[in-house]
Amino acid sequence: MKQVASLAGVSTMDAMALLAGPERIESGWWDGADMARDYFVARAANEALLWIYRERSPAGAWYLSILGVLPAAQGRGIGAQMLAPALAAADRAGAVCYLESFSERNPAFYGRLGFDAVATHLEPTTAAPYRIMLRRPR
Repeated sequence: MKQVASLAGVSTMDAMALLAGPERIESGWWDGADMARDYFVARAANEALLWIYRERSPAGAWYLSILGVLPAAQGRGIGAQMLAPALAAADRAGAVCYLESFSERNPAFYGRLGFDAVATHLEPTTAAPYRIMLRRPR
């Protein structure tokens, strides 16, 4: 395996222990220069403390934010109708779409639209579980 970077005498091949995180930081949504990362505090084998991150979204991916349908109107296809134009545009652009879902009901709904659950995390403040779901262009 090839070493790709070194920082403070720590090789990327060294074992690290995650001490805290992820702390999600997003910016740029207002100017089109989107950046979404999960940051962690890690301890390297040489005891160095590191602030590390991983990119959260594939390059060029579209993040689908909040969608809501009143409970009395759910189950009638309204949510799918609301998403259809955005998903069609993403398909035309060849863009991957991703979203976060905190509801146990939502994965089945999004699954019918072509999304797959790719990761499960705990929200750092409330410890509520949520899923990251991804949809590849069709």
